[in-house]
Amino acid sequence: MIRRKFLVLLGLTLAFAMTLSYATTNCHECRIIRIHKELGTSGKLVRLEPETLYIAKGTCVIWINWVQAKEVRVNFREDGKKCQDATESPMGFKFAENCFVTNYLPLGGTSSLRFNDEGTFAYEVEIPGETRTAGSLGLAAGKVKAKGTITVK
Repeated sequence: MIRRKFLVLLGLTLAFAMTLSYATTNCHECRIIRIHKELGTSGKLVRLEPETLYIAKGTCVIWINWVQAKEVRVNFREDGKKCQDATESPMGFKFAENCFVTNYLPLGGTSSLRFNDEGTFAYEVEIPGETRTAGSLGLAAGKVKAKGTITVK
């Protein structure tokens, strides 16, 4: 009987402690974008999951490289300065030549940004050094790329 009361009291104490720590923790939501290499007939060689992401202000976005044996790079070319100004806590990103870009991410590597301002931000993921030939899958020659969009509301 005493053991049972002790276990009930211990359980209630742990539940209360978990509730208290949850209420006082100030954490922001993070969303993950997975980068995959695709060799199917869809016309794409790099696939993003998801391609379009809708998030709230204050959300962090993490890009993770799942491309086997290849490094990838994430870049905000169109509005590099706009993206840099609208975000904070860049992990792996740098501003160079009006472009907000990551270092090369190895397999399993990540980069992240926290978006604090509303807007739509277009980005590209590319596999540097790898090109498509004009005959492969009927695509034009150029770097292997995927395009994504982040909309912050």
